[in-house]
Amino acid sequence: MSNEATIQIELLGQQLSIGGEESGHLQEVAAYIQKKLQEVSEATHNVGPTRTALLTAINIASDYIKLAKENRLLKENILKRSQNLKKLLDDISR
Repeated sequence: MSNEATIQIELLGQQLSIGGEESGHLQEVAAYIQKKLQEVSEATHNVGPTRTALLTAINIASDYIKLAKENRLLKENILKRSQNLKKLLDDISR
């Protein structure tokens, strides 16, 4: 049994149906994309919907890559700190 939700959204004047596991998440994704499209549209002024969409995709991909790198670095930092803490606890218990 599938729990997939489908919502209707409008982006750049185009009606789209998107589906996923949770409608709340889909609404959040649609709102984020709309916000990013608006930012690009305001910054570029009348470059057309295709170029606006491409620039928005580039901006979103850039944000994703930065956040993925930050996430990786944070995980590495947590691992290093937990290993140091474990070593300290092992030294204390000896």
